[in-house]
Amino acid sequence: MVKFIMEMLSNRSFILRTSDGQRSRLRTLRNGVPQGSVLSPLLFNIYIHNLPETTSRQYGYADDLAIMLRRTTSAVEQGLNQDMGILAAYLRKWRLQLSTGKTVAAAYHLCNREAKRELSVSVDNKRLEHQLAPNYLGVRLDRTLSYKQHLEEVRAKVTARVSLIRRLAGTTWGASARTLRISTQALVFSAAEYCAPVWSRSPHVKKVDPIINNALRIITGLFMYGARQQQHPEPCSQRQLTFTEAMFTLWIYTLLLFCFSIAVAELSRSGPELIYNAI
Repeated sequence: MVKFIMEMLSNRSFILRTSDGQRSRLRTLRNGVPQGSVLSPLLFNIYIHNLPETTSRQYGYADDLAIMLRRTTSAVEQGLNQDMGILAAYLRKWRLQLSTGKTVAAAYHLCNREAKRELSVSVDNKRLEHQLAPNYLGVRLDRTLSYKQHLEEVRAKVTARVSLIRRLAGTTWGASARTLRISTQALVFSAAEYCAPVWSRSPHVKKVDPIINNALRIITGLFMYGARQQQHPEPCSQRQLTFTEAMFTLWIYTLLLFCFSIAVAELSRSGPELIYNAI
């Protein structure tokens, strides 16, 4: 195993080719791990397994590291500056470079009077940028953790993808129901469901619900209802589905199709005996 890993990390080179046919000279990589390899995150975690302890809590995912501290504002600034100095010294010791351009500071609280106050956190005598809603692992974290800005971005992304699905659907032409369902799961629900357990309790989930409802109506062939038609209470069979109900409905639909295919396969193999036993 050691020889296999050493072979993977050594003798790596690359050539850069441009669209106009030009190419660079052969360059050799002497550090880092292959990007995209399934072993790369594991090897990196082994390399930094002895991260020094800090007063802040550490949260890591692959090479993304976040430190969090819960104190008063002045105490938070003092603690974060101290911890960033400890981590910066560790990274220099093991020849790892901290991406200061991607490292930001943010504050999370419900005090509106302190909403515009920026944290003063520095590393290597360079002050870190303060962001009101930084993006961490694909989720926009605002000051009050209401996820309003994140859900607005999700809505814009999902709306664009639902428009693509709508172009594939038609009453007399277009893709089949199976193709529409698979395309919707791959394009729409993959973006809408990302980190849903984190923001599912947000009051701003209603920004995404109508778009998901439209996607379900497209793949099931139902009529599209306007906003004015939804002002009055409707029967349960005609009301718009919430995001949770849409996810559950699609899951039940897929499960029923799976169970039905298994039942058909069993009947085709067993013949009349299985039917007789079932009766």
